[in-house]
Amino acid sequence: MAVQRGIRVEQPEKVKQGRLAAVARIRASDVAVVAAYGRILPADALSVPLHGCLNVHASLLPDLRVPLGAVGSRATAPQTGVTIMQMARASIPETSG
Repeated sequence: MAVQRGIRVEQPEKVKQGRLAAVARIRASDVAVVAAYGRILPADALSVPLHGCLNVHASLLPDLRVPLGAVGSRATAPQTGVTIMQMARASIPETSG
């Protein structure tokens, strides 16, 4: 849907060792938005967009964190929603990959 609306979309297989940061620098974006991406983004990539990075999660966090997002939430909770959060450097060590 984003591509059809002319929004640039990047889906890198590898994000560490400067790969994602290099793509982000080329794009020189004001903000980055991540959705349905199951990897921790490295600090160098998070620091590139001028206004930071946002993560969109298809459930109400932290209470309704389920693998299926909003679909799974409907089966277990009376209310569903979307969580949007500002991403920051993780407090866990990064691994190569």
